[in-house]
Amino acid sequence: MKPARPDNLRRAAFAGQLVPQDRADEPAAELLARIRAERTASMPARSRRRTADKHQGDPS
Repeated sequence: MKPARPDNLRRAAFAGQLVPQDRADEPAAELLARIRAERTASMPARSRRRTADKHQGDPS
């Protein structure tokens, strides 16, 4: 058996073909937003202000 080439492996991964997909999983955008909110909530107020300034131009 021939080893998979990295570009083919990457293409299959982005297409969701490496593992069975679960439709019950939350979308990545929602997961990232939840993680970002949890991190912000757990930061001290002083650090939170700096992080908010840094992400202000961030469209996500």
